[in-house]
Amino acid sequence: DLIELRLLMLLGPMLVATQGFNAPELITILARSQVLVRRAGERPEIFGVLFGLWSVQFASGQMREGLATAEHLLTLAERVQQPMALGGANSALGSNLTWLGDFERARVHLERACAIYDSDLPLFLPSSKASVIPSRCQLTWALWMLGFPDQAKKRAEEALALARRLSRPFSTAFALTYSIATAARRRETVGIRQSAEGLIELAREHGFPYWSAVGTMSLGCAIADEGDVELGLETMLEGMHGLESFGADLIYCYALSLLADVYMRVRRTDEGLKAVDAGLERVESKDQRLAETELYRLRGLLLLQRPTGKEAALEAFRRSLEVAKRQHALSMELRTAMDLARVLAADGAREEARSLVEPIYARFTEGFSTPDLKDAAALLAELR
Repeated sequence: DLIELRLLMLLGPMLVATQGFNAPELITILARSQVLVRRAGERPEIFGVLFGLWSVQFASGQMREGLATAEHLLTLAERVQQPMALGGANSALGSNLTWLGDFERARVHLERACAIYDSDLPLFLPSSKASVIPSRCQLTWALWMLGFPDQAKKRAEEALALARRLSRPFSTAFALTYSIATAARRRETVGIRQSAEGLIELAREHGFPYWSAVGTMSLGCAIADEGDVELGLETMLEGMHGLESFGADLIYCYALSLLADVYMRVRRTDEGLKAVDAGLERVESKDQRLAETELYRLRGLLLLQRPTGKEAALEAFRRSLEVAKRQHALSMELRTAMDLARVLAADGAREEARSLVEPIYARFTEGFSTPDLKDAAALLAELR
């Protein structure tokens, strides 16, 4: 059984690399692996196999299955108390929790993984079994969502520096992707196009179709931000088609929120709402909840573009706030609160608008140079 598991976990990544997550044989391999894992029991020998299984489940957007596997990994790691296993298990569980929208728990596990790896970086960084760079990359998401944009940027910079020090193309592509995403979340658009073009070049040179699709989607966003919206949308859709055909459902759900945002900015309301609905369907059916607050916020903004859409828009904003509070997603809570406050202020409810934004803004301890917090300060000054 163990020999068969090891062989299946060698074959699985090869199929992903050449055919994507939609490879028909991959479903059979995953199903067979789960049978063998259950039969083998909680033995230290299956840790590496379980980690490979989790990696495929996670990247293909199987959130519930991935969570169960990550929890199994941590159980095994805590039993053997071996640093490599503990680092990998905490990284896996933290990553899964991030995309499930449980950002506080995610941060705990990801910072635990980083601390383990940092205890002996010369040992862990070169090892293909250590998630040194992925743990930092996933931590950027959790930190930004929780309201720590400066810490998120610091972790993204660390990940990219370590990847370049390692000089492995795949690790560099991984870190570049999260560097782009962190800059976009902080609304620091300068340099994103150059990074996206670098990611595409690296991916094509080394045969990484997944990263090429991610880079193309990111490039489209950058082009749209620069003002050429039609070319930007065309490039985004090309990248998203690549993600979809590759079976990268997890990142595709996030990309839908980016697409909806561009449609909203050019007032292509129906297309924007269609993208939002597609994203929210994945939120509910697959628990891909990373972009849940943003999707409801964008629904609100899009509905405001309709002559009779205000009531539905207010409902969408309130749903976004409700989700943000549940997820402790302070950065998204602020963004949605500002959008809702502007509507309230326009209707004459200036005091209500101010009282909505002010306590959220007061909870931030960093990031005051970012556009979001500058906008919040300006809005509060206007409402006084």
